[in-house]
Amino acid sequence: MQEKEVLDEASKHDLVVARAALQKLLQCENASEVLAKAIEAASGPVITLALVEEVEESVESANKAKQITVFHGTEYKPPAAEVGSQLKMLEDRDVTGKSRCTGSVEDFANCFRDRFRRISSILKGRVSQNGVTKISTVKNLASGRQSRIIGMVCERRETKNGHVIIELEDEEDSVPVLVARDSPIKAKSEEVILDEVIAVDGAMSGSLFIAKEITWPEMPFAKPKLVEDDVSIAFVSDTHVGSKLFMQDQFQRFLNFINGNGTREEQEIAGKIKYLAFAGDACVTPETKIFCDSAVKPIKEVSVGDRVLTHCGKYRTVTKEYVRKYDGDVLAIKIKNSNEILTLTPEHPVLAVRSKPCKYYPKKTTCSSQCLRQAYASYHRPCPYNYYEKYSLEWIPAKELTEKDFVAFPVPNDVRDLTEVNLEKYVEAGSYSFERGGLRLKNDRLGIVVPKKIKFSKEFARLVGYYLAEGSTKYVKKRGTVSLAFNKKEEDYIQDVERLFKKLFHVNAKRNVRENCCAVYVHSKIVAAYFKHFGASAEKKQMPHEFLFLPLEKQAELLKGLWRGDGCRKKQVYALSCTSVPLVYQTKILLARLGMVPLVYEIKTQGKRGLRKNPLYNVEVCGTDLPKMDAILKAGKHPFAEKRVFRVRQHVWKHGNLLLQPVRKIEKRHYSGNVHNLKVAGDNSYTTATMVVHNCDGIGVYPSQEKELVTKDIYTQYEIFGEFIKRIPEHIEVIIIPGNHDAVRLAEPQPALLPELVKNLSGLKNIHLTSNPGWAEVHGLKLLMYHGAGIHSLVGSLPILRGAYEAPEKAAVEMLRRRHLDPIYGEEPLAPEQRDYLVIDEPPDFLHFGDLHKNGYGTYRGTLIVNSGCWQSRTEYQIKKGHHPTPCLLPLYNMKTGNLRVLDFNAEKITGT
Repeated sequence: MQEKEVLDEASKHDLVVARAALQKLLQCENASEVLAKAIEAASGPVITLALVEEVEESVESANKAKQITVFHGTEYKPPAAEVGSQLKMLEDRDVTGKSRCTGSVEDFANCFRDRFRRISSILKGRVSQNGVTKISTVKNLASGRQSRIIGMVCERRETKNGHVIIELEDEEDSVPVLVARDSPIKAKSEEVILDEVIAVDGAMSGSLFIAKEITWPEMPFAKPKLVEDDVSIAFVSDTHVGSKLFMQDQFQRFLNFINGNGTREEQEIAGKIKYLAFAGDACVTPETKIFCDSAVKPIKEVSVGDRVLTHCGKYRTVTKEYVRKYDGDVLAIKIKNSNEILTLTPEHPVLAVRSKPCKYYPKKTTCSSQCLRQAYASYHRPCPYNYYEKYSLEWIPAKELTEKDFVAFPVPNDVRDLTEVNLEKYVEAGSYSFERGGLRLKNDRLGIVVPKKIKFSKEFARLVGYYLAEGSTKYVKKRGTVSLAFNKKEEDYIQDVERLFKKLFHVNAKRNVRENCCAVYVHSKIVAAYFKHFGASAEKKQMPHEFLFLPLEKQAELLKGLWRGDGCRKKQVYALSCTSVPLVYQTKILLARLGMVPLVYEIKTQGKRGLRKNPLYNVEVCGTDLPKMDAILKAGKHPFAEKRVFRVRQHVWKHGNLLLQPVRKIEKRHYSGNVHNLKVAGDNSYTTATMVVHNCDGIGVYPSQEKELVTKDIYTQYEIFGEFIKRIPEHIEVIIIPGNHDAVRLAEPQPALLPELVKNLSGLKNIHLTSNPGWAEVHGLKLLMYHGAGIHSLVGSLPILRGAYEAPEKAAVEMLRRRHLDPIYGEEPLAPEQRDYLVIDEPPDFLHFGDLHKNGYGTYRGTLIVNSGCWQSRTEYQIKKGHHPTPCLLPLYNMKTGNLRVLDFNAEKITGT
């Protein structure tokens, strides 16, 4: 390109090219492509040298990925080509095209029933002196009579005396199983994990079943099977085509090897390969507010380790972040009591209730427990229909929601009291001394002494509420000041604050009156240090996370102080105005805990003079909740409550710990950009500003992986992947399953890769796409392929697996012992099918998995275990986590001799032969 062409093209997009960047562009071989991508990526008005260099590297890497050259060995005649294929895909164990689950409670129940029945049948075949007895029958047996029960573990806990209690349940009943601390099977009880199916021998004693033995389904003892033909199977996974870290040179070296381009010894090894098993990971809206324990954050700012609010009203840890490019329709959902809009991809599951229209007013309203006919039957004839009684919560894809369906918002219902506040924790160590039973700053010329500990009373909670509404802190030289601003007419509130500071902190508050404002302030660096952690300015105010679990009476007092400061009584509502987003949504939770249904909405205008810098939110309490607010504020009855409260229908209603809110509007919009998702331990859900959503199916990527991609378009990634796979000789049968970074749903079992993603592989008879997990029969031997997500939950739950990320075969042994690939529900996303596809009914001859990027091998009771590592160099995420991958090592198993060898393709000369 010429200089004028570059400048003209940039000016069309209102961009300026820096001189150094221009010189670099003029030297580029692919100047047009680099310029186009730099224009697209520019975040400011100037195309900089750094941007051009970054784009050039990306373009060169992407072009290199498309230039695949494979050299074939001359006069190479692989013996395996003369051996007939004996591959049988076990389609009855493939979920592809059979998925019917909707995520309802019944779906999960059916899936767990199927697991229980199939693993129970295996356990019934295990040798025992005692016959298997149902739990309901065992409870009625004479005390001390020995028997065996089979159940699914629904709880495991340890008593303060060191005994272990395991709650077992079958399809009819449940029973607590006791393992005494001095029992010979105490060590075994440490290996019991949730949701697995086990057998326990023992006897009833009172209400407890005293365990004498614990038995797992296990694998039968067997020797590795061999075949007559001299053929081998190769194991590959985690190529991550499209990443900057994809080790293309090494993978092409592997392709050259498999095509016979090598030494005579290498040709002899490659010529025996008949099968290649590929265990997944071929390839690899931001402002949504999420409830975290530390704050309400945009989802793009939520990171691994943060704790988010789930549909159970609990705060659970985020274990993974997912980001992917999306270009298509999204749904903008608005609910009844908020003007917040939640934008979701159409498939994203939402916890909701499918509603039915009111029989009497079908066009205007829906049936709910808040219907006036139900609440005030003395005024109206009772409704005989009551459709709401048959409503059920279910995970519904966003595209199936309709207006007036109810979406759920969870409310934490735990109560954890705080009895005192230790001010010493908030002051810099060494800066204070103890005097008269309190704290005094060493350099405080005023000699102010405050109590070391303050009782967390209702009065203290009210003072915190005052500060959250009207307070600020500042430091001038060596002095700290806490200041609260009131209207000078609010004398009662001013005196209340002065009294509370004196009573609780032993400090005298002073006043500063200017025009209509009265500032109440105290000079104490210790007091200021404590109140500073509530936020020093209005837009940064928020409560500590533990305040969300205070007893209701203390939360009511906190709200009283908050409302006295920032609230008011309007004609029909109690309203609170606030510029702090975290405080707004924390207030919503507190009101909901106190039995009210608040309205939350953002005021879009910038104020009368257009000077408002931060968004303003209103929190309102209205309708039938007005008397509850009257009781808290103790400021007399709201006039509207006296006049019309019994004629106002409450559109939102509570169901357990959930607020059920009607959908007001659903709009379809086009969106192009990143979509985000979170993986959450335990409950697999998280809460947005308006509703709770489930982990969404889709492409999962680890944090910041997008920065490590050279090919960001998913179709291009799979096109390049297909070009690599096409280079594998046609006499080799290739079996491919997806992984958690592939373009299929994240929840397991995962269906096979879509044919339209790998169009360039269509028509190739030696390429076989199956599900994860997937089963095949190769030369009469059973091959079980699983990408390996379940390893993470096992490693986190079993003490014996500490360090298993460096020895992944140990985790695979535990899968085989339990006859299940991922027994713990809630750690990894699960699609609850009618059949549990993760159960290992039949002992496999091979268990091949990936995901960990770490090679590992072993044999367990006749099953060969292989983790085949990866073809990607170490990522930033792996460095952060301390993981050490073993790339470009190819495990090869000779099915005639039973010999496993590992070839190293990291250097130009292949080793390990």
